[in-house]
Amino acid sequence: MGFLALAFFLRAVALKRLKFGIGGQAGFGGIYLETFAVWMGLFILLNLVLGRLELAKESLYPALFVFFFSLAALTWPLLRGVSWARFRADIGLTTGKSAVEELIFGLLGYLMALPMMLLGVLFFLVIMFFSGSAVPAAGAEFEPVSYPSHPIMEWLLADGGDFTVVVLLACVAAPIIEEIMFRGLLYRYLREASIQCGLFSSVLISALVSSFLFAVIHPQGLAAVPILMGLAGGFCLVREWRASLLPSMVAHGLNNYIALSMTRFVLGG
Repeated sequence: MGFLALAFFLRAVALKRLKFGIGGQAGFGGIYLETFAVWMGLFILLNLVLGRLELAKESLYPALFVFFFSLAALTWPLLRGVSWARFRADIGLTTGKSAVEELIFGLLGYLMALPMMLLGVLFFLVIMFFSGSAVPAAGAEFEPVSYPSHPIMEWLLADGGDFTVVVLLACVAAPIIEEIMFRGLLYRYLREASIQCGLFSSVLISALVSSFLFAVIHPQGLAAVPILMGLAGGFCLVREWRASLLPSMVAHGLNNYIALSMTRFVLGG
């Protein structure tokens, strides 16, 4: 299904049967990059405070608060003179034609992202193989391989762990904030900065750069970068397809929920 959805999308773009482009208006890309930098600095600072006070040891609710409070960075464009209506339209913070329609496109967007994630998995396996992590040395005792893992899994597997707050953090907060920052602000800036290269090259450059940065800030480690880049690249295509961030938020949240549920089921949680 995923390969069919991606093939249909790419063919429709090639035949110019659907509108393809980020939408909005050019002009404030530099301010949106500043906003992304403000958010990044605020998010890092808040997490440092969280770690120093050891507030996240017994509950994930402080981390949930940090995610949503970091949205305070979105006041920066307003302080720089960008109207709220223009800002929302430029970064896709709208419901598009209708919220229901965008939710459906979110599901299609998730299917489109799957083949790109699988490509990332192949790169990951190649990295693991050539790094020697996938195959034990001759004569060596078998030891479990250390694969990329997110710290939130510790909460997921903990006795008495609150699955509800894990879902809120991974499937609601993270998709909303990360899509606004990476596919909204950062991607918008990159598209404006590279538009002179032509549509195809601009999309490719912007998707690669924003997806790489998205991947490396995650705590799973460098080996997981190709997988996360594949997913993020799919979300970038959805961002180009629709004038709203809602579909990529839905696709992002759906991916995280399926990953959490599968992990919980496999490990008997």
